[in-house]
Amino acid sequence: YFYSMQPDAVAEQVLRVTDDPALAMYLWLRFTSPVEADGVISPAAGVWPGDPLSGLMANFYLADEDRLIGAMLPVYLRYSDDICLLAESRSQAEDAVTRIREIVGRRGLTVKDSSVQVVDLRKDVGAYLGFGVTLRDLHVADERLARLQRRLEWLRDEYMWRPDVGRRKSIALVRGALAYYRNARNLNEVLGLAREAAGWFP
Repeated sequence: YFYSMQPDAVAEQVLRVTDDPALAMYLWLRFTSPVEADGVISPAAGVWPGDPLSGLMANFYLADEDRLIGAMLPVYLRYSDDICLLAESRSQAEDAVTRIREIVGRRGLTVKDSSVQVVDLRKDVGAYLGFGVTLRDLHVADERLARLQRRLEWLRDEYMWRPDVGRRKSIALVRGALAYYRNARNLNEVLGLAREAAGWFP
């Protein structure tokens, strides 16, 4: 996705909302200049994924397309190149995917068949950016809870003899998780992991 973003289109999007030619030119130069990473010079195409601005521009890049697609469906969410949509029927969902392919194709982007999943939420649980999605609510996916627990346990073992550092890093990790999952139905499970970790660093 990042390497498919065209710098000219990024600059055009900036000009449409900021009317700041200097900023548009800065971004264009930033995203067309060769970048060296580990001794390798990148091709001057697309947006460099490691750039601090790349995440912002990735979300900004398809702003016009978001409005078009969002008008077609009851629920449409996008973060960078991760899209979640809710439709009233399987046929509506499949039609929406076809339409999305056409719309993002105008930006030179493609939707891989392997990345498309159609889930009937009456029977199964969908997944989106670490959340489980049902017809009733959002919840923290089991694998994300397990990952959070593994990271906290790693901090416990890594900083056994430096509990002040382990405590500080654990607090930062838990705070980030609580902020990200604040609307999840099972947020109490994240709190449970936090309380357990608190006992490791008295």
